[in-house]
Amino acid sequence: MLTEKRETIGALAKLVLRADRTQIAADGEDVSVLTVEIADAKGRVMPTAGHEVNFRAEGAGRLIGLGNGDPSCHEADRPASFTEGKRSAFNGLCMAIVQALKQPGDIRVETSSSGLESSVVVINANHAKLRPAI
Repeated sequence: MLTEKRETIGALAKLVLRADRTQIAADGEDVSVLTVEIADAKGRVMPTAGHEVNFRAEGAGRLIGLGNGDPSCHEADRPASFTEGKRSAFNGLCMAIVQALKQPGDIRVETSSSGLESSVVVINANHAKLRPAI
């Protein structure tokens, strides 16, 4: 019985963008964590890829954090603006955190990197009752 399989990665071809949640509350606080994988045409992650990944957020949300898990990385964890940022990958991976605004609507996040197919995810920020504030 086969318990482990190892495959050689092909030429890098694309970014794979995944959201941990595609439905969040439009309360100005709720977030979705996005994972980016640098992969070959079959979707296999390149464990040594360190490409710079660009993020762009549009709609009812904002980009509030970037990361890659590399303890020796000195890149800023906050993006340059609430709509755009960039982060280098570490071991073929990086991430972003997107926060909903206080109005419902779609949040569209696009990732791009030189020479790779870009990727898009849409997160829906649903109407939510806001917490009382003074």
